[in-house]
Amino acid sequence: MDSSYEEEIVQDDDCQYDSSLDSGEEKIRLRHFYPSRQKLLFVRELLRSYQAMLDGDNSFARMFNLPLMSDVLAERITRLFSESRPKVLEACNHDINWVDVIRECLVEVKRHDNGMYQYYLPKRKALVEMSEFDHCLVLSGIPRQLVHPKSHPSDVQAERSTLELLAKEISSWNDIILNRKYIVWLVVWHPQ
Repeated sequence: MDSSYEEEIVQDDDCQYDSSLDSGEEKIRLRHFYPSRQKLLFVRELLRSYQAMLDGDNSFARMFNLPLMSDVLAERITRLFSESRPKVLEACNHDINWVDVIRECLVEVKRHDNGMYQYYLPKRKALVEMSEFDHCLVLSGIPRQLVHPKSHPSDVQAERSTLELLAKEISSWNDIILNRKYIVWLVVWHPQ
């Protein structure tokens, strides 16, 4: 390996390796263990993102870009509203569309004298404004039912298949990890 690789300082949230040390142990660590450690850290972050998906009301099939009927309908449903997008009054991210409004549980509805309604979207931390027509359309629940993946049997099957595949993959990772622990135990306790 080149010397620039050996002289870098590697950090993560658990520990720090300083390869500028001249010890042979540190060079071995960097050459042989650092690449594996980086791969494991990547897998850990991947698993954390999957856990975040499971904790929310998100779709793994959508995350893996499988075609879903609810997504096709979501693209078309915006044509039902009087404006192409809701008017965003306050938000961290101004890229809010009608599907975001439909999918999120609407709270703090306020009707103003001009006939406009304001909604606060807690997940997006946004305040949007819409006409009475758009307000009634959202309240009807029909758009939400159309864009919800659990409303379409093909979407439910895609999600089920994706979760089964994900469970198999994570299970195989677990088997590999358990096998690695056994190998490390053998090396530590039974040196040759």
